[in-house]
Amino acid sequence: SVKGAVSSVFSVGYTLALLPLGVALQLSSPKTIMAGGVLAWSALTVASPEAAHAGVPVLLATRMGVGAAEAVVVPTVQTFVARWIPRPRRSTALSLLSSCFSFGTISALVLAPRLVAAAGWPSVFHAFGLLGTGWVGVWLL
Repeated sequence: SVKGAVSSVFSVGYTLALLPLGVALQLSSPKTIMAGGVLAWSALTVASPEAAHAGVPVLLATRMGVGAAEAVVVPTVQTFVARWIPRPRRSTALSLLSSCFSFGTISALVLAPRLVAAAGWPSVFHAFGLLGTGWVGVWLL
């Protein structure tokens, strides 16, 4: 089905990006890689409603790009923890960060229906994409 393809292609993009990201993290700044990934997935998230209107192939390519861009998070966070957190505190740091990921997901699941009811389904993509773009601005300070 189209819904299944849209859901699946995100995972394909995510999986295909992991190895190149691992190499990039060895050669570049994790802060820059995180910023680039969040900026890319935010821009593609904002573009998702327009991609859906353009047709299934465009939407699939967009969602694959979102998956590839979101793949930066886990390896980059693990790199931050390995480089900057003292060994005895690493498990605590990773647990806290994992909890934050879950908090973000739960918050989005609570907020999204309200956005849809107030402004239509594209508003979810626009709001979350703009939120990510704003986060990058703060991250790079």
